[in-house]
Amino acid sequence: KIVAGIVGFGYEGYSHDCVDKITTRVLKDLEGTGVFTFRKIPKIQNYEQGQAAIESFSSHGCDLLIAVVASWLDARGAIPFLIANKSLPVLLYSTGGMTQKSGVLFSPAAGAGAPGILEPMRTAGIKFEYIYEPPDCPTKKDEIVQFARAAKAVNDLKTKRIGSMGFGDMGLYTTNFDNTTIRNLFGIVTEFFDMLEVEKRIPHLK
Repeated sequence: KIVAGIVGFGYEGYSHDCVDKITTRVLKDLEGTGVFTFRKIPKIQNYEQGQAAIESFSSHGCDLLIAVVASWLDARGAIPFLIANKSLPVLLYSTGGMTQKSGVLFSPAAGAGAPGILEPMRTAGIKFEYIYEPPDCPTKKDEIVQFARAAKAVNDLKTKRIGSMGFGDMGLYTTNFDNTTIRNLFGIVTEFFDMLEVEKRIPHLK
């Protein structure tokens, strides 16, 4: 399972259930994929709610953060929360509006609000992907899952090690690889050991 924190961003000038309804729609659609375990974070529509979310949410054990932009948002609440959790890759998902039976498009300006925090996120060094959902469009589950799988792979690599044995044996220096590049790109540390170490341990294996 991919462990994701999910939070809805909005603006307190809109109806109080607007952000909850839209975020719940995205949440249910993603739950239907069967690949996620979610940690739900209370909506953020102002500075105070953003600070409360910082206090209540722990990024430990999470693979990524999914920020659902449900309406025009209050950056004073959203940005501090995102900065506080910048260790996680963020998927910023801007939802589209839905046409009502009356023919009126209900669109609480998520597509206009989300771009307003893109540059602050870049400046803060937050690793993120931005996905925009057009009006009357279903949740872009495939794109979200694709990003989430990559985020989980990166998180899993943090606890992995590469074992290197036999480099330089019999003068075969072409068997080496650039472990510094591997570490810088993927965060994986290389541990070198001798073939004699392996030979001595083999009899103790069952």
